[in-house]
Amino acid sequence: MRRHRPSPGLEFTLFLFLVLWTFHASALHGAPANSKILVKEPAAPPPAALTEIRVLYQEGLWHVVLTGSEPMTYRAIKLPDPPRVLIDLPNTANTSVQSPITVNNEVISTIKAATIVRNPQPLTRIEIGLNRDVSFRLRGVQDKVWVSLGAAAPVPPAATTLQVQPLKTMEKVKIEPPQPKRPEITLPPKSSAVPTLPFVPPPPNKQKTAATRILAIESVSVDQELKVYVKGDGGLGRYKAFHLANPPRVVVELLDVQTTQTSESVTFTGPLVKKVRVGRNSDRIRLVFDIIPAGGVPYQITSGEDRLVVSFKPGPGFPPR
Repeated sequence: MRRHRPSPGLEFTLFLFLVLWTFHASALHGAPANSKILVKEPAAPPPAALTEIRVLYQEGLWHVVLTGSEPMTYRAIKLPDPPRVLIDLPNTANTSVQSPITVNNEVISTIKAATIVRNPQPLTRIEIGLNRDVSFRLRGVQDKVWVSLGAAAPVPPAATTLQVQPLKTMEKVKIEPPQPKRPEITLPPKSSAVPTLPFVPPPPNKQKTAATRILAIESVSVDQELKVYVKGDGGLGRYKAFHLANPPRVVVELLDVQTTQTSESVTFTGPLVKKVRVGRNSDRIRLVFDIIPAGGVPYQITSGEDRLVVSFKPGPGFPPR
């Protein structure tokens, strides 16, 4: 019996079918049905740490300085009722700043810091309470974020009606002919002797008017330091200061100041100064700071344009006289 042999085209088709079937079967048996492809995501940057909050007064503005362990990102918004500024620090945790911080000056009331989100990344929110509505500006400088609080935004003037002046009638102008150029006159050489001129003293420097009234006494506590701002209606450059030991107190006499708008006693919170008592004399105002530690504390007095700043720091006792 003679056997029938397939044609070459049919043999190639069968060979290609066997190859494709073998590849398909190996793919099915080689990978499980429930297998997953894992993609490694990039690791998130390590969070920064909020390490310090300071309150500064520079160039007529109050500044809140936020310091981190490294540069921080930030976003901010101002809310009207009650007036406050909220600053969010993404990927930043508060690990060492105690909250709240009592400031209570003419612009800032309190400062609060809290980490409101912890996973997957921390988020720290700073709330600056305001005593009045003022504008603010943020800027980052290396590892610090400066929050500058300025004066109240000016109110735009009311719209006014533009007055259009009528055009004036054109007038005839008489044109003069050009004058001939005058010949230059050569002067004899000047003498080498320097003439003696009368001496004119320079004008006296304009000084700020001395204060005659105390307007306010305010305090700021930052980094265990207490600063007391005594504000007047003019300069407070003339004063006398000394300290007494039993009981411990610091006395500051403001010369030529006659009246005050403050109360007779202003109480402070903290471990350094209990209160300041205000006394009135005919030609001066006396401020007596009652110190809490029995041995006294270091203090420093500086004078500005319209204020006197009395600073107290923790220490073993009064400075040497």
